[in-house]
Amino acid sequence: MLTTILKKGLNLVVCTSVFEEESALKSRFGQSSQRTRMLYNTLNPIFAENYQLPLQMDTKIFDYLKSKRAVFEVRHYMMENAKQNAGVMEARERRRTTNSSEMTNETEGVDFITLGTVRVPLLHLITKNSGIDGEFVILDDFKQKMGALKIRVTLNHHNT
Repeated sequence: MLTTILKKGLNLVVCTSVFEEESALKSRFGQSSQRTRMLYNTLNPIFAENYQLPLQMDTKIFDYLKSKRAVFEVRHYMMENAKQNAGVMEARERRRTTNSSEMTNETEGVDFITLGTVRVPLLHLITKNSGIDGEFVILDDFKQKMGALKIRVTLNHHNT
């Protein structure tokens, strides 16, 4: 498998969960779990993804931001052949032409390996004007360094 990765590159997706460590908030804000588009056959990935999570600050969310972390999971999907890649492209095309309730997940039924996770403390969202900005180490299950993930997370302050 390592030879295939070196020849063809990685099929990478980053799964993000802001409220991973609190099941009540995770279920309350379904949009808090996002995933990037898949980058195919890459050895130097740049995602440049933007997400918005509309929420109104309350005591529970404020306490969560003070003490918990967001989780970013880096996955490699094993797309064995061109037929599987064609199926993914077809699913992506269907997703563009159908509404969100009928969308198929482009990675559904495809095996993946979790290369590592990044756990980012959310405290800087409320203590710094610039929010969270920097490179964070991707660690595997054995706490070995697997690379770095550059992340920028900010809060938009709107008074209503």
